[in-house]
Formats: sequence, structure tokens, C-alpha cells
Amino acid sequence: MKFNYGPGLKGRCYGEEEDAFLLCMMHRHGYGAAERIRMEIRRAWQFRFDWFFKSRNAAELQKRCDVIIKLIEKENDEMRRKEEKEEKERLQKEQAKETKAE
Repeated sequence: MKFNYGPGLKGRCYGEEEDAFLLCMMHRHGYGAAERIRMEIRRAWQFRFDWFFKSRNAAELQKRCDVIIKLIEKENDEMRRKEEKEEKERLQKEQAKETKAE
């Protein structure tokens, strides 16, 4: 999964490590458990010097979790459409071969 973390953003924003941690914590605690996730962030040693991430409140973390979920859903939809298109093309090729064989 690839997120676009462009360099053109002003100020501090979420990075790959923060997003991966949020995704893992959503898996562990469930979607909507932003307060539990906030406490996990405060306890996590890898963020001990990341004041931006540690200072986010539950509502801000939930918004970021929503963005991550939407991005994952979008990517899954794109992958599903691509697989359906490939399957349709494969079936069309098979039908064309059967028609030629007759």
C-alpha cells in the first residue's frame, strides 16, 4: 500500500510510521477507539520525541483513521475493478478461441 507523502505540505503532518501505527492500533482496539489509540501513542517508545503525534487529541486521531480507511477502501476498489477487467478480458479471449475452433 502506498500513500503519497508529498514534500509540499506546510508544517508537520503524519508520516508512514504514524499511519502504520494507527492502522495496527485500529486492528487491535477496533475502529472508533480513538481514546485507547491515543493512550497507546503516549506509551509507545518509538514516538517519545514525536511531539506532534503525541499531542493529537482523540478527535484528530479519529479523523486521520477515517482518512486511512478511505484510502484503503479506494485502493481495494481499484484492485477489484482491475481484477474484474482482467477476468472479463480473459473470458473474451477464451470465447474467441472457442469460436475460431468451431
